[in-house]
Amino acid sequence: MSRSFERKVEKNRQKYNLNQQKKGVKPGNMLGSKGEGIIFRGRNILLPLLFIVLGAMYAAMGFVGGTENINTLYIVTVGLYFLLGIVIFLRRPYLRIYKNKLFTSKFNRDRSLEAGSIAKIKWSGKTITIVTKTKEPNWTFSGSRNFYDMDQLGAALQEFASAHGVELERK
Repeated sequence: MSRSFERKVEKNRQKYNLNQQKKGVKPGNMLGSKGEGIIFRGRNILLPLLFIVLGAMYAAMGFVGGTENINTLYIVTVGLYFLLGIVIFLRRPYLRIYKNKLFTSKFNRDRSLEAGSIAKIKWSGKTITIVTKTKEPNWTFSGSRNFYDMDQLGAALQEFASAHGVELERK
């Protein structure tokens, strides 16, 4: 980059940070699972297992017909199934509770939800559903699918709901 462009970027960053400070937002406040607040992490097991089994089945089908028909594209495809399974396994789902906001990752994007846009929180056994007032879909956290510690997560959401006047429905 040219130096003049770098100066423009730095000038705009300073203006942005000043604007954010006037609004009461700390500059450099991180989104996602690395920010401040209480973080609850789960673990994806079913989808990565599905991709690894599909990759193994695809590899086995290639060896059943004979190895003379196996080309590099076939090997790359099988390898990518295994790689996709490993990547999804290593990306852990999370819910971060911070002051008056909730953060999570949905469809490979970080999502946030303010306390004012939560209609209610439903807690039933191994599932917690956060019902929104907006058009955004409901957030569902499952202890059986994503292996969250539902007792700790429910207790933290119960405190969040009581602090912000959100209805908590426990079944």
